[in-house]
Amino acid sequence: MSSVDLDMALKRYNKPRENINTEDERQAACVAEFRQDLICLVSGKHAAVMTHLLQGVENAAAGAAYQHVDPLGPRQTAVSGREDQELVAPYFTCPHLPTLEEEMLLAHSPGGALCMAHNGWVMADDPLRNFALPGSNVYLRRELVAWGDSVKLRYGDKPEDSPFLWAYMTEYVVQTARIFAGLRLDNCHSTPLHVASYMLDKARQVRPDLYVSAELFTGSEAKDNVFVNNLGISSLIREGMAAWDSHELGRMVYKYGGAPVGSFKWTSSTAELSPGTAHALFMDWTHDNPSPVEKKTVQDMLPSAALVSMAACAVGSNRGYDELVPHHIHVVSEDRPYAGWSCLGDSTGMVVARRELSRLHQRLASEGFSEVFVDQMNRDVVAITRHCPTNRRSVIMVAFTHFFPGNVMEATGLKLEVEGRLLKVLLQGKMV
Repeated sequence: MSSVDLDMALKRYNKPRENINTEDERQAACVAEFRQDLICLVSGKHAAVMTHLLQGVENAAAGAAYQHVDPLGPRQTAVSGREDQELVAPYFTCPHLPTLEEEMLLAHSPGGALCMAHNGWVMADDPLRNFALPGSNVYLRRELVAWGDSVKLRYGDKPEDSPFLWAYMTEYVVQTARIFAGLRLDNCHSTPLHVASYMLDKARQVRPDLYVSAELFTGSEAKDNVFVNNLGISSLIREGMAAWDSHELGRMVYKYGGAPVGSFKWTSSTAELSPGTAHALFMDWTHDNPSPVEKKTVQDMLPSAALVSMAACAVGSNRGYDELVPHHIHVVSEDRPYAGWSCLGDSTGMVVARRELSRLHQRLASEGFSEVFVDQMNRDVVAITRHCPTNRRSVIMVAFTHFFPGNVMEATGLKLEVEGRLLKVLLQGKMV
């Protein structure tokens, strides 16, 4: 609620007026000017609030359409008072009360401390700003893509602001670092930078060589580097599924997959420090995305996996890719167990192909094939060269991608000329 400092108002508005003869008229003119300025201030605030409310209504309607109607959404058919069946995704978890009036009273009472705001992410938001702090209108405007299974923790600026929370999470992070050689910072862009820095410092006290990968969507390479440099992130997770065609996937392999062939790079272990692209953990599929079968074609799963495996960086995949699972495996709502490895033989999906691609990836890394070249032969065919700068050997992968269902370019007549001697074909495969 806004208020007026009347002492300051008197100093500002209670002043002499020209062409006014009586004291009553002078006071009336002062009050009129004061009233007009208040009206202008209130009008500006009213317009801002109405803009927020209208945007909130639009986003709520868009969210409901995505939840229940949009073919790309979950298309939920049930709507009820249950949290998993609400018309729009809930932003808060609160004690269950029978009426809206009681919920409103709770929110404005000391018991409102039991209401917990859900965490999530905000499209195109500044990742260095905490969207849950005062001054943010993200929740009012319903701009948050909320996660119903997690809440936004309020750490404050230092451990003294919330001693229990800092101590509890520190113990959790330290225990995790003792058990595992590496950690993944999920939704790193929505984690306060000072909190992540503090926790990683504690983790490195028990494991100095901790491997830290991070899911980071800042929309800016410069802001990516702020997180990488401040937190000492080993690898940023990059997603091959973000590519909309083979050209974009090839560009990602070139960007994250090593030095260009023939570049003037140090080849010894004592290379000088210089700026560079943050190291990548390049994934062909992550748990956040629909199945490649849904977004592209099942025929593309082998060539796209092969292209990713040719990058000279850390690579990875998601359970279900090699088994050609045709749908998204939802990490929250899916309760069916995975098939045990004893149930999966070499005839399952592309298990054998993955094994050979992984062996090739490891071999190229161990034998010094640190340089990469990408040749876009046509819209669907990509050739990637991994080159060893010390002995001048090369390994070339040619992949015939299938990004577009029922729309494949003819590859007849394409030529790939290779200098030197061709020693042998390491592997070949296709989807049948």
